[in-house]
Amino acid sequence: MTDVSPHFDFVPYRRELVGRLAPVLDTGLEKEDLVTYMFSCPVILSTRIMTPDEVDPSRDPIPLIFFTDGTWIWNAEVAEYVKRYDMGVPSEFIKHVVRQNAVVPSVRDDLREEASRHVRGASQ
Repeated sequence: MTDVSPHFDFVPYRRELVGRLAPVLDTGLEKEDLVTYMFSCPVILSTRIMTPDEVDPSRDPIPLIFFTDGTWIWNAEVAEYVKRYDMGVPSEFIKHVVRQNAVVPSVRDDLREEASRHVRGASQ
């Protein structure tokens, strides 16, 4: 996890976490609910770039899209790896989603813009 501002943390992709989601889900959060949450939060940056699946290059590539819930930032690759390979994510992120009952929050426009700037490397 990388602290990028007072408002956001990144949900990282780390290959060594592939297959390690189950222990984190002891909170009662179902994998499907987590994946739905991750893909349903507001898009803050969308590109036409497709990234290869680093775990299984024979699978469909993943679009380079970034999401936020106003607190965390992640990309579609992370969400897809959770879905495809049970990739573990930070327990703080899981707890955050559980506290929200896996309900996608409304994210203010200024927070979306700030998150987008951080992704693009243009933080203030």
